[in-house]
Amino acid sequence: MAKKAVATIREKITKKKSQEKSAADDPEIVTGSRLAAVLADPPFSDRWLRQLADDGYLVKPPRGKHDLAASFRGYIRPVRETEVKAAQDAAN
Repeated sequence: MAKKAVATIREKITKKKSQEKSAADDPEIVTGSRLAAVLADPPFSDRWLRQLADDGYLVKPPRGKHDLAASFRGYIRPVRETEVKAAQDAAN
């Protein structure tokens, strides 16, 4: 019974490491600092990225890794909302 439990644990660890490795090799998965540099110049702070994630604009990353395309689309949403609101305010 104990050997089976150890084997199951080993399988889970191996599977998890394999998933983490494949995510690390994916060019679409970036660190928070890389995402911040892509989104703004000068780069956003980690706090700003967390705030965007808390507000629902960015997908909260597992282990500090971000999906670049999804994060970019999420970031564009508040930018557009701000522009639309500013245009409406200017029209009034």
